[in-house]
Amino acid sequence: MSAVHQVNSEIAYDLMHEHLDTILTLLERSVPKDEIVRQVGSAATVDRMLRCGLVAKDGDALKAVANVYHQLRQEGMVSFLEHYVLPTLVGETAAGAAALLKTCSLAIDQTRAAGLRAGEVQRLFDALTQVSNTPATGPTARLTVMVFGTSRRLDAGDDGQDDLDLALRHLQQAALQRAKPDERGLAVLSQYVFLADLARQRAASAVVEDFVRSLEPERASSIKEATYHLTVATHWASASPGGHELRQ
Repeated sequence: MSAVHQVNSEIAYDLMHEHLDTILTLLERSVPKDEIVRQVGSAATVDRMLRCGLVAKDGDALKAVANVYHQLRQEGMVSFLEHYVLPTLVGETAAGAAALLKTCSLAIDQTRAAGLRAGEVQRLFDALTQVSNTPATGPTARLTVMVFGTSRRLDAGDDGQDDLDLALRHLQQAALQRAKPDERGLAVLSQYVFLADLARQRAASAVVEDFVRSLEPERASSIKEATYHLTVATHWASASPGGHELRQ
């Protein structure tokens, strides 16, 4: 198994998007092929996943082809914030769900900004990989960690907005910035997804909090003074029917 698998083709991306929970399960363990067929709905879909290199045969079973899948397209982030993160933060989802939303306005130069994705953000994802590799001892559910940032200036009127409104502004500007070849290296649009039990979720939350704290020395005094804007958002829904009391 390789360390990282690049998801480049449109077909592979669509299969990954439609059957992400299956891929996440295969990251945990090999699964008999007939069970995967039942999960995805048809043998033809499994064959497409094999041809695209998303999964590999392991005797009569299937397995993941890498420890990490990296896809360049990052769609649905606005829906993720509005439909998962916000309802969880305001208590409109079932007991056991946990969400975290942090926005940071930083005072850094362009060289520092251009190094964020390969530096601090990559180290965050490396730490999350270590968490995902710890044994799970209870029911698991999908845990998503998103990081997006932009060096584009925000309006002074954005000062005082709540974290969700700021996060949406950061995401909008990061997407616009990444679309411009001469600015692309300054934008961050990344997410990390894995299956987590309660212990993994708590460890991942601690990793994210440490990441945010590491940026504190570079925090700007106000949005007007900031040269970079960064958001971290996480969401996890407990797989336990009774849920857990989680505080974020």
